[in-house]
Amino acid sequence: MEFMALIRGSEKTTYNIISSDIESLKSAKYIITLDSDTFLPIGSAKKLIGAMGHILNTPYIEDEVVVRGYSIMQPKVGVNLEDKHKTYFSEIFAGDAGVDAYSTASSDTYQDLFGEGIFTGKGILEIDTFYNVLKDEIPENRVLSHDLIEGIFTRCALLTDVEVIDGYPSSYLASALRLHRWVRGDWQIGSFAFSKKISIISKWKIIDNLRRSLLAPSLLLGLIAILTVLSGAVQISVLLFLALITPLVFTVTDFVVTPKNKLMGTFKTLKQILLILSFTPYQAWLMFDAIFRTIYRLVISKKNLLQWKTADRVEKSVKNTYMWYYQKMWISVGIALVVLLLSLDNSIEILIATLLISILWAIAPVIACRISKEEVVIKDRLELEDEEFLRESSRRIWAYYEDFVNEENNYLAPDNFQEKPFKGVAHRTSPTNIGMGLITNLTAYDLGYTSIGEVIYRLESILDGMRGLEKYNGHYLNWYDTKTKEALWPRYVSTVDSGNLLGYLWIIKETIRSISNDPIIREKEVLAKKKNFMMDYLTL
Repeated sequence: MEFMALIRGSEKTTYNIISSDIESLKSAKYIITLDSDTFLPIGSAKKLIGAMGHILNTPYIEDEVVVRGYSIMQPKVGVNLEDKHKTYFSEIFAGDAGVDAYSTASSDTYQDLFGEGIFTGKGILEIDTFYNVLKDEIPENRVLSHDLIEGIFTRCALLTDVEVIDGYPSSYLASALRLHRWVRGDWQIGSFAFSKKISIISKWKIIDNLRRSLLAPSLLLGLIAILTVLSGAVQISVLLFLALITPLVFTVTDFVVTPKNKLMGTFKTLKQILLILSFTPYQAWLMFDAIFRTIYRLVISKKNLLQWKTADRVEKSVKNTYMWYYQKMWISVGIALVVLLLSLDNSIEILIATLLISILWAIAPVIACRISKEEVVIKDRLELEDEEFLRESSRRIWAYYEDFVNEENNYLAPDNFQEKPFKGVAHRTSPTNIGMGLITNLTAYDLGYTSIGEVIYRLESILDGMRGLEKYNGHYLNWYDTKTKEALWPRYVSTVDSGNLLGYLWIIKETIRSISNDPIIREKEVLAKKKNFMMDYLTL
C-alpha cells in the first residue's frame, strides 16, 4: 500500500531514500506481486495483463467495495518440481488441490459458484482501485495476513489458465510453522466477519479459515471427551472418524466414477490421512498456541502482531534429527500417555484402539523426521565393459570434431561425414552444428581428452570463424558453406537451430566462468600423467 501511495505522488511515506528517478513508475496501471520463492514463467505476465485489461473485468466500485469486475487476479499456483520430490513429505503433500489451499490453488468453489476467488498473495493488482478501496480499511500494524481481506474488498478472480510456480516446505516442521503463522493471521482478521461492507459469502471465507484451524483441536478434544465425560459414546466416535477420512471418501468416489489414473491418488490420500492422524496432537497444540497467542496479543499485549519469519529462514532453522523433532513435538508423546491412561477405564475395544493410536502418536516425531529427510540418490556405477564402450564412443565422437573443425572449414563444424557410399565431408553447417562444435570442446575437456589451453584456442577459432557469416536482422541463417562461409539456398532462419546455438553459448559462458576458478592442472590430469609414466616405466 505504501509503495502504491509513493508512485501515486504521496509524500507521506517512509521511503526516505530514493536512488533513481521513479517518474516512469507513476503512470503504471498494474502491479504483479509474488513471493520470494515464486517463479513467473515466460508469458505469464502478458496473460495476466491481458485478462485484467479485458473490458468485462474492469472493477466497478459501489459503497467503497468492488461489486463487479476485479481489481485482483490470482493465477493458478503450481509447485516447483524439484521441491515436490525433495522429500517423502513434499511428495505426499505438495501439489494436491484441497490439501493445502494456500499453495495449490487450481480450481476454486468460490470462483465457480460465486464469481470471485480467494487471493493468496500472488497475482496482478489494478493499482488505483486497489489503493483507493483499501487505504483506510486495514488497520496499521495489526494485520499479519492481509491477502484474504484484500481479495474480499477489491474482488479477486482465479485464472486457472495462467500459472506461477511456487516453492514448498521440504520438512513437516517447516510446513507446520508456516501454518502457525497463517492461522495467527486468520484470527487477526476474524473481526472483519462482522463488517457490514462485505457480503455473506465473504464473511463465510473468513469463518471457514477459522473453522479449518479448529479441526485438529476438535478431533483431539473429541477423543478425550469420549474417554472421559462421554464414556465411549459410539456416535461421537463415528463422527470423528468420518471427519478424518472425508478426503479419502471423496477420492474413492471420484475413482469409482472416473477410474482412469485415480488409483495412485487414492493410495496417496490414504497416506495423507495416516500422517495427519499421526500429527494430530502436535497440530492441535500448534493451533491452540496460534489462536490463544493471537487473542492475547490483540486484546492484552498489543505487541508482536506482525511477527513472522520468511519461508527460507524457517526452512533453514529446521534440524532433521530425531532428538530435535522430539524436543519440538514432545506434546505428542505427552498426549499419547494421557490418552492411554484415560482409556484404561473403558472397554477392551476402546483400549485396543487407543493403544494403537497412542503408539502412533508416541512415534510421531520419528515419522515426521523420517519423511522430512532428503532422499540420497545412490548412483550405480557402470559395469567396466559399459564404461569402456562409452569411453570409446565418446572418443570417436570427439575425433570427428577434432579432425573436421579445422582451418579448411573455417572452424565451422561440417554437417556430416559419409563413409558408405563414400562422399567424405559435407561442407555445410548450421547454427546447431556450430553450437555442437563449440560445446564438444568443453565435453572433451571434462573427459580429459584435451587441455584447457586447447579448449580456449579452439573456442576462439570457432568464434572467429562465425564472424562474417550473413545474418538476417541479427539472426544466423540455417545453412552456410563451411569453405566459403556463404549462405546456402533456400535462405531462412530456423528458431530451433538458433535456440540450440543460444543454449550452447549460455552453457559455455557459465562453464568458462566456473573453470576460471579451477586449478590449471586438474587432479585427473595428474593421475593420468602418473599412469602413463608407470606404463612407460614398465615397458622399459
